[in-house]
Amino acid sequence: RWLDPNKPIRKQLKRGSPYSLNFRVKFFVSDPNKLQEEYTRYQYFLQIKQDILTGRLPCPSNTAALLASFAVQSELGDYDQSENLPGYLSDYSFIPNQPQDFEKEIAKLHQQHMIRVTMKL
Repeated sequence: RWLDPNKPIRKQLKRGSPYSLNFRVKFFVSDPNKLQEEYTRYQYFLQIKQDILTGRLPCPSNTAALLASFAVQSELGDYDQSENLPGYLSDYSFIPNQPQDFEKEIAKLHQQHMIRVTMKL
Protein backbone atom coordinates (compact mmCIF):
# COMPACT_ATOMS: atom_id res chain seq x y z
CA ARG A 1 0.00 0.00 0.00
CA TRP A 2 1.05 3.60 -0.46
CA LEU A 3 2.04 5.87 2.39
CA ASP A 4 0.08 9.05 3.02
CA PRO A 5 2.60 11.90 2.66
CA ASN A 6 0.58 13.99 5.13
CA LYS A 7 0.95 11.51 8.01
CA PRO A 8 4.06 10.40 9.91
CA ILE A 9 5.38 7.07 8.65
CA ARG A 10 5.42 5.50 12.12
CA LYS A 11 1.66 6.05 12.43
CA GLN A 12 1.05 4.20 9.16
CA LEU A 13 3.02 1.06 10.05
CA LYS A 14 1.66 -1.85 12.03
CA ARG A 15 3.42 -2.60 15.28
CA GLY A 16 6.34 -4.97 15.12
CA SER A 17 9.54 -5.04 13.19
CA PRO A 18 11.50 -5.24 10.99
CA TYR A 19 9.92 -2.91 8.48
CA SER A 20 10.57 -3.00 4.78
CA LEU A 21 9.73 0.08 2.74
CA ASN A 22 10.11 0.25 -1.02
CA PHE A 23 10.45 3.34 -3.14
CA ARG A 24 8.17 2.92 -6.17
CA VAL A 25 6.86 4.98 -9.04
CA LYS A 26 3.14 5.55 -8.53
CA PHE A 27 2.30 7.37 -11.76
CA PHE A 28 4.04 6.82 -15.08
CA VAL A 29 4.42 9.64 -17.58
CA SER A 30 3.71 9.06 -21.25
CA ASP A 31 6.95 10.82 -22.23
CA PRO A 32 9.97 10.14 -19.96
CA ASN A 33 11.74 13.11 -21.56
CA LYS A 34 9.43 15.30 -19.49
CA LEU A 35 11.16 14.10 -16.32
CA GLN A 36 13.50 16.98 -15.58
CA GLU A 37 15.67 15.54 -12.81
CA GLU A 38 18.32 12.98 -13.73
CA TYR A 39 17.77 11.11 -10.46
CA THR A 40 14.02 10.91 -11.16
CA ARG A 41 14.72 9.47 -14.62
CA TYR A 42 17.08 6.92 -13.05
CA GLN A 43 14.47 5.85 -10.46
CA TYR A 44 11.92 5.59 -13.27
CA PHE A 45 14.32 3.36 -15.23
CA LEU A 46 14.97 1.13 -12.20
CA GLN A 47 11.24 0.73 -11.56
CA ILE A 48 10.46 -0.29 -15.14
CA LYS A 49 13.46 -2.65 -15.23
CA GLN A 50 12.32 -4.34 -12.00
CA ASP A 51 8.68 -4.54 -13.11
CA ILE A 52 9.66 -6.23 -16.39
CA LEU A 53 12.00 -8.64 -14.56
CA THR A 54 9.32 -9.69 -12.07
CA GLY A 55 6.58 -9.93 -14.69
CA ARG A 56 4.57 -7.13 -13.10
CA LEU A 57 4.84 -5.17 -16.36
CA PRO A 58 4.12 -7.44 -19.34
CA CYS A 59 6.42 -6.70 -22.23
CA PRO A 60 6.77 -8.35 -25.67
CA SER A 61 10.06 -10.23 -26.04
CA ASN A 62 11.40 -8.00 -28.83
CA THR A 63 10.63 -4.83 -26.83
CA ALA A 64 12.18 -6.35 -23.69
CA ALA A 65 15.33 -7.21 -25.66
CA LEU A 66 15.59 -3.66 -27.01
CA LEU A 67 15.07 -2.13 -23.56
CA ALA A 68 17.62 -4.54 -22.09
CA SER A 69 20.15 -3.58 -24.77
CA PHE A 70 19.73 0.08 -23.83
CA ALA A 71 20.25 -0.83 -20.16
CA VAL A 72 23.44 -2.72 -21.08
CA GLN A 73 24.61 0.25 -23.17
CA SER A 74 23.98 2.51 -20.20
CA GLU A 75 25.87 0.28 -17.76
CA LEU A 76 28.72 -1.04 -19.93
CA GLY A 77 29.05 1.58 -22.66
CA ASP A 78 29.73 0.79 -26.29
CA TYR A 79 30.12 -2.83 -27.32
CA ASP A 80 33.79 -3.78 -27.51
CA GLN A 81 34.58 -7.16 -29.04
CA SER A 82 37.81 -7.45 -27.03
CA GLU A 83 36.01 -6.80 -23.71
CA ASN A 84 32.52 -8.15 -24.34
CA LEU A 85 33.34 -11.80 -24.85
CA PRO A 86 30.64 -14.43 -25.46
CA GLY A 87 28.57 -14.83 -22.30
CA TYR A 88 29.28 -11.30 -21.03
CA LEU A 89 25.58 -10.91 -20.24
CA SER A 90 25.20 -14.20 -18.34
CA ASP A 91 25.16 -12.45 -14.95
CA TYR A 92 22.27 -10.19 -15.98
CA SER A 93 18.57 -10.98 -15.69
CA PHE A 94 16.09 -8.93 -17.68
CA ILE A 95 12.90 -10.99 -18.00
CA PRO A 96 11.30 -13.82 -16.01
CA ASN A 97 12.68 -17.27 -16.94
CA GLN A 98 15.15 -15.71 -19.32
CA PRO A 99 16.22 -18.12 -22.10
CA GLN A 100 19.87 -18.14 -23.14
CA ASP A 101 19.08 -17.05 -26.71
CA PHE A 102 17.57 -13.87 -25.25
CA GLU A 103 21.10 -12.85 -24.15
CA LYS A 104 22.31 -13.32 -27.72
CA GLU A 105 19.56 -11.03 -29.00
CA ILE A 106 20.49 -8.37 -26.42
CA ALA A 107 24.17 -8.64 -27.38
CA LYS A 108 23.28 -8.24 -31.07
CA LEU A 109 21.26 -5.11 -30.30
CA HIS A 110 23.97 -3.80 -27.94
CA GLN A 111 26.47 -3.94 -30.81
CA GLN A 112 24.24 -1.56 -32.78
CA HIS A 113 24.24 1.15 -30.09
CA MET A 114 27.14 3.53 -30.25
CA ILE A 115 27.69 6.68 -28.23
CA ARG A 116 28.27 9.49 -30.65
CA VAL A 117 30.65 12.09 -29.30
CA THR A 118 31.41 15.22 -31.27
CA MET A 119 34.13 17.65 -30.34
CA LYS A 120 34.28 21.31 -31.26
CA LEU A 121 37.78 22.53 -31.97
